[in-house]
Amino acid sequence: GVSDALGLGQAYAFQRESLFWAKKGYRLDVFSFCVSMLTSIREDAKTTHSTYSTRLDSLMMIHTLLLGIGLSILQYNRAFWPADDAQAGVSIGWSDQLETIGFVTLLGVLLGLPAVAICQLVRVKQRLDAWLDDVLRCLRQEISRNFSEPPTATSVAQPPGVLRGLGLATTAARPRPASFFAD
Repeated sequence: GVSDALGLGQAYAFQRESLFWAKKGYRLDVFSFCVSMLTSIREDAKTTHSTYSTRLDSLMMIHTLLLGIGLSILQYNRAFWPADDAQAGVSIGWSDQLETIGFVTLLGVLLGLPAVAICQLVRVKQRLDAWLDDVLRCLRQEISRNFSEPPTATSVAQPPGVLRGLGLATTAARPRPASFFAD
């Protein structure tokens, strides 16, 4: 009778409290997972930036050395340059002209390509730095959003915005392309 009704009421209250704490634990686990995922992404982005920055620095050094070699050719003695037989009154043959054209072309390539490559590497380095700044800014916003909003049932189902932006979100929500043979 009455004791059974009181027992059911007490079991119901304990069940509700147990369910409340289980939901709270689940939300905290999801929150912890999101924060650790965002921290991991931040560390991966920093590592990727460091790797590519080191590569760019190495390429910059190589092209700077090549530019230095090209500039040092300009300082050589006159004996290292192709002979200018036209001033001596000697007829210039095709082979002499080709030698002079080849030398000037080589000198232009040794001076031009490293200079252009250095400018492009500086541009790429700036873009890489801007990419890291954007990723870190997005991650900071996402982490602060996770701290300011407690996770709800709908936010648990959605991956963080940074994961969607980096293409790391699941593809379950994407519609599948229609088959060519479908009616």
